[in-house]
Amino acid sequence: MSVQTKTSHKHNWLISLALMLFVAVPLHAAPLAAFDLITPQEAGLPKKPFPLESAGIGRGPSIEIHAPKMGIYTPSPFEVKIYFKAFGGATIDPNSIEILYWTDSRRDLTTRMMPYFKDNTISISEARAPRGQHEIQVSVTDSNGFGRKLIYDFQVD
Repeated sequence: MSVQTKTSHKHNWLISLALMLFVAVPLHAAPLAAFDLITPQEAGLPKKPFPLESAGIGRGPSIEIHAPKMGIYTPSPFEVKIYFKAFGGATIDPNSIEILYWTDSRRDLTTRMMPYFKDNTISISEARAPRGQHEIQVSVTDSNGFGRKLIYDFQVD
């Protein structure tokens, strides 16, 4: 094989690699499409009243919901931001996170939301839910075995 043929094959291989990267990177970097956080069927299920529970000061982790906001009508699709924070040297146990849609049958949303979990945060740029009021329960446990549960509601316009 001549030097020119070797160079030609190397040049073709580099062009192919560059084209693959040019095509693959933008597709990988594109945001995920909106998905149904709550389906119309789930939204139509009978609602269960929230239990009246007190949440005193404890050693468990914190759960902060930054989006969707409580008490504000939210258009769909909407952003979801849930932050988990452990204290006293503990860490968040990702396997303990549970997210339930509060109906008579308590629909589990955990498997839908956990692909968006990273660095102790669930961050979803475009989630959909039907119009109406929706109640969610989020619970988590830290590496020391202390837990926290938060029940909140939001309204989709």
